[in-house]
Amino acid sequence: MKILIDLTGLYGRQHTGVENYSMELYDELCKKNSNVIGIFSKKIQLSNGDYTISPFNNRVINDFFVIPLVILLQRPNVVIFPIFPPIILIYLFKFIGVRVVPVIHDLAFKRYTFTLSFSAKIFLWYRYVFALRLASSLITVSEHVRRDVEQFTRVKVYNFGQSIGCINPFESNEFAQSVLERYSLSSGDFILSVSTVEPRKNLKYLLRIMIRFKQIGYSDRLLLVGRMGWNTDNELFELLEELGDSVLFAGYVSNKELSVLYRNCKYFISVSLYEGFGRTPLEAALFGSQVVVSDIPAFRENLDGLATFLPLNDIDVAIEILKNRRHYEINRARLYEVIKEKWTVDARVLL
Repeated sequence: MKILIDLTGLYGRQHTGVENYSMELYDELCKKNSNVIGIFSKKIQLSNGDYTISPFNNRVINDFFVIPLVILLQRPNVVIFPIFPPIILIYLFKFIGVRVVPVIHDLAFKRYTFTLSFSAKIFLWYRYVFALRLASSLITVSEHVRRDVEQFTRVKVYNFGQSIGCINPFESNEFAQSVLERYSLSSGDFILSVSTVEPRKNLKYLLRIMIRFKQIGYSDRLLLVGRMGWNTDNELFELLEELGDSVLFAGYVSNKELSVLYRNCKYFISVSLYEGFGRTPLEAALFGSQVVVSDIPAFRENLDGLATFLPLNDIDVAIEILKNRRHYEINRARLYEVIKEKWTVDARVLL
């Protein structure tokens, strides 16, 4: 069985959830199959299996020319697209026996279209639509996404789950201290949130919670980690200004630095409107952090028994829950069940 996996989308991107998932999927496929070929752009980001390298980093050139050429030359049984679904041209290879399998991480393009950036609406929306109609089969990352996707397609959908394997612990106490000092923090005196700044992450709701906290006398600071995304507005910046020094924005940080922040925060919080899997809260729990999340399906599926849940858009109730929150021991057996045992990559079902 020959498998191609398109990893050209990794080039030049800061590695967050989708990129880490793609690397982990490639690793797992290489462990279980002897004939896996990764298609990379410009340089090798991974080296666990066989690979071919595109000389281009331009997405259009790779999509329309390089990937079709590699498929023609390699004639794989399956080609997997873990980052973005392919262009419609790729589905024509089904007529020569190549099975085309995109990964659908979530249905934000249908459920939360208003949260997408303009470029995503232009360049990605049609790809997902054609994936639901034309793919040989589909892969998802959680059961709730699988059930959701099945409402919109007749294509067979497989949930492979997701592993948490790309975060490495810090190397020394000196390094940890240097990270905390960079942001003038001490262990246990800050709340951590990790996400791209974009509407679906519901950052304005989190900031309103923090403002209310400040008004009733709580002094915990909020550290925001993640790249600046899209659709920011004046209201967001007004909330940040109102919080002043009570909120810190770190931007994108390395996995090594992030492990330090996970270990030393008072608790991790995410009040996202919608997630396909919800990776960062599980990363936080893996490093021993207390976890607080919004009460949405992805978090319920993976974090029940591992987190405190907050209602969406009810600040009064959220504040009461946070005020009365008690430290709890993380159920390590339950945690490892979610991050390891639910990770089932079986490429044979794709044939």
